[in-house]
Amino acid sequence: MTKYKNTILFTGASATWKNTIVNKILERNKEKLYRLVVDTTRPPRKWEINGIDYNFISREEYFKKYNNNLYYWNDWTNEFNGNFYWTPKEWEKYIMNKDCIWMPTCVDVVKEIINSNFLIKERIKWIHLITDNLVRENRLKKRWISSEELKFRLSRWDTHNLENSADLNIDTWLYSIQEIVDILYPIF
Repeated sequence: MTKYKNTILFTGASATWKNTIVNKILERNKEKLYRLVVDTTRPPRKWEINGIDYNFISREEYFKKYNNNLYYWNDWTNEFNGNFYWTPKEWEKYIMNKDCIWMPTCVDVVKEIINSNFLIKERIKWIHLITDNLVRENRLKKRWISSEELKFRLSRWDTHNLENSADLNIDTWLYSIQEIVDILYPIF
């Protein structure tokens, strides 16, 4: 029987420091952890690195993979701002060999994962990051996004009842990034 490792899911609305926290945790645990990287058709931001933050692919490549059934959860729920985000099936080789960190792009995917046979439920830790919308708005404004995207991102995540579903909820307004990493470190 194959022994699966742990998978840690990080969720949260835009500007709850998901990427920053995950990157800091990975810095401490490079040998032990693997970050599962999602494919996306959106262009990279200035600071993002292909293959680390996302696999940045063309729409043509995305549709080729989609039509060849190379993604999990082949429905159209992972479209955001006209771009697609998807989970490659090739992840299985990593999940079986290393503890993994994953930041799903929507809560529906998290719920589907937990209710599927893809991962062993006892091996999943779900960490949900929250913060006040005013704090999120101020953080998002520092990213120099358009007012339309700002409004869209602030309305996108409905966190109602998520706090009751996740294993651990952390309000990123109450702690510094380093304090959050220190809180989470024992999990890894």
